Amino acid sequence: NFIIGELKKKLEDYNRILEGRDFLVGKSVTLTDIQLACYIAYPLSLAINPPFRNKVLNLMNWYYRVTAADGHFESVFGRIKLCTKVLAPPKPPKKVEQPKEQKKPKEEKKPKEDKKSDKPEVAPTKIDIDNFKRFILNSPNKVADLKKFITEEFERDNWSIWHLKYDIYKDEGAKLHVTSNLCGGFLDRAEACRRGAFGMHCVIGDEPNLEIEGVWMWRGLEIMPELLDHPTFEYYKTKKLNVDNPDDYKIIEDFWCKGVEEKITGKTCQRKSHI
Repeated sequence: NFIIGELKKKLEDYNRILEGRDFLVGKSVTLTDIQLACYIAYPLSLAINPPFRNKVLNLMNWYYRVTAADGHFESVFGRIKLCTKVLAPPKPPKKVEQPKEQKKPKEEKKPKEDKKSDKPEVAPTKIDIDNFKRFILNSPNKVADLKKFITEEFERDNWSIWHLKYDIYKDEGAKLHVTSNLCGGFLDRAEACRRGAFGMHCVIGDEPNLEIEGVWMWRGLEIMPELLDHPTFEYYKTKKLNVDNPDDYKIIEDFWCKGVEEKITGKTCQRKSHI
C-alpha cells in the first residue's frame, strides 16, 4: 500500500505538469515521454484502477497519445490492458498442524505392478515439418504441390490447419508500417513455435483498413501450447480449417500459395512472412 501510495503521488505530479500540454517536452514525442510511458505501463495494468485514472485525465490522455504513436510501443510491450481491479498481494499460507501419525501394523509387501502412464500417446507421423517448409516455400508450382500434399500426405487425425486473425485495435490498421511492425513483432515472439509449426502470416487489405491474418499448421488437433503462451495470442480469433471443405481449402491455398500484391481472400497482400 505504501508503494502504491507513493506511485500515485508521482502520477498526480505528472498530471499537473501535463496540464495544457500534449507531451512532456516540446510538441512531439521525445525520449522523456517514452521513458515515463515504459515506467508506468505495468503499474497501470496491475495497480492503478479506474477511479484513480479518472483523477489524472491529463496523464492518461498523454499516455494514450504516446503509446499509440507509430505502433513502436506496442510492438515491444504488446497491448497493455488497463487495470479494472487492483491486484492483491498473495497471502502467506496458513500453517496447518499435522496430526501425529499413528503407528500402523506392518503389512506384507506386495509385488509392484507396472503402471501405464495416463498421458495420451502421440500418434507417430510421417510428416517432417522442416522438409514441408522447404517443399512449399521453394515449390515452382505451389497450387499443384499443395493439392498433392493435402490429398496424399496430410494426416487429418494427427495434424490440423488453423486460420488466425488479429483483432485490430483503433488505428492499428491505418498505416502499413505500423501494421507491419505488429505482424513482425508477433512472429518474433513466436520463436518457440518454429520447431513444430508452419505458418504464413500476412498483412492484407489497404490503408486505413489493414488486417493481420495467417494460416498455420501444427501437430495436434487443438491450439499448440507454445501459441497459448504467446503474450499477444489472446488478441487473435482462431478457426480450425477443414481441408475437405472447398471454402476452407481456398483460404489455405490463398495464404500458402499467393504472394505479395496478389489477392488473398479478396484483399491485397501487402506483407507476407513465414514461421
